[in-house]
Amino acid sequence: MIAFSYIWLGFFLNNLQRQLSMWKPIISYLFCLFTFTVVQAQPKRICVMGSSTAYGYFPNTSIPRDSAWAFKISKYYKDRGIIDTLYNIATPGIDCYIGMPTGYTPPANRNAPNPAFNITKAVNFDPPPDVIIINFPSNGYSVFSETEIIQCLQTMKDYANARNIRCYITTTQPRNDFVQQVEREKLRSLKNLIETTFGAFSIDFWTDIVQDPPIIINPVYNLGDGVHLTPEGHTLLKNRVIQRDIFFQPVALNLGILKVAQHQNHALVSFKIDGFEQALQCRLERSMNAINNFDSITEWEDCNWPGNQRIYLDGNPAIGNNFYRMAIKSANEEVYYSQVIRLNFKTNSMLFQPYIFPNPSTGLTSLVLPPSEKEWHLNIYNEMGNVVKRVKLSSSLQTSIFKLELPHHKAGKYFIQFPGKDINSIPLIRL
Repeated sequence: MIAFSYIWLGFFLNNLQRQLSMWKPIISYLFCLFTFTVVQAQPKRICVMGSSTAYGYFPNTSIPRDSAWAFKISKYYKDRGIIDTLYNIATPGIDCYIGMPTGYTPPANRNAPNPAFNITKAVNFDPPPDVIIINFPSNGYSVFSETEIIQCLQTMKDYANARNIRCYITTTQPRNDFVQQVEREKLRSLKNLIETTFGAFSIDFWTDIVQDPPIIINPVYNLGDGVHLTPEGHTLLKNRVIQRDIFFQPVALNLGILKVAQHQNHALVSFKIDGFEQALQCRLERSMNAINNFDSITEWEDCNWPGNQRIYLDGNPAIGNNFYRMAIKSANEEVYYSQVIRLNFKTNSMLFQPYIFPNPSTGLTSLVLPPSEKEWHLNIYNEMGNVVKRVKLSSSLQTSIFKLELPHHKAGKYFIQFPGKDINSIPLIRL
């Protein structure tokens, strides 16, 4: 019986070996096919938008268009199997207003968006680009204010980011036909502002291209008209894009929703993190001009907030324009910024009124109280006028923000009252 079992086992193993030998080529083929399919799914797409530098314009020469930086990065990435498509919608002579989203209404004496060359066109390719590079280096900048230039660039970047597309902004470039020294200095100032505003999502198209002083195109890279670059200059720009590592940088997409409003004599800032993981530090910053000199007004080392949201009362906004943004430091020490929100703060002699957020609430909410007092007594009433909870709050913080819980109360409408205070009751909806 044992001998028979061994004979049967030997027969089974030999038969299995023959079967596997017969199927081995097919299995190998299927494995290779599967591997090939996975690799083929990886190539990405770039869209380049902007003016003549991005287009590849070499006036009064026979230099081919593919000598420009956009086509050079395309070749570089295609040769390495990283991309399979370059969308180039740049065109000579246009400015940053022409690149604004379709439907945008420009200020007086500014160009309207052109749907053939704008950010709306860039994001709506099918399949969409993984990366958009915006290259508006100087057209119109002798006339436009620094604030409006930065706002245009930020709007285009936000438009791409809202659609989960990584977006980079190139800096300004020098040009010799800006005759006034102040105009050339403005281009240099804008270079710095773009790098400050967009950080890791800016690309330096200035350094080495410029001869400073006197802030003109380095003669080595001047095509001859004082505006456009030689192919060698475009190679330098190509290398700057590659050095930025545009596909592998951690991307700050959908950093969150930032809202700012005047609340009596304070600025009420609310921020909700959305789509950003491993935030190590969050910092609220304020500026008077939306371009530079952003100062930190508060920061949080722990960004694991309930509901991923935080509210803050700024007790010292300036009269007039205040610009706010959130800075978030990621696990790899990169710092990313939210959109910039403007608040036109006006004098207000009204007494501070409490604010509750979020409302409606599922049971946990934040109550913002005037920072003038250290202790508060609250009564919470239901719709029948019965007190359902009495709360005592105390804080030594400059701004009094408290967590308020109604964990066991049924859904409905409640009212928070402040006995002995000249403060209106505030409604709270419990979901």
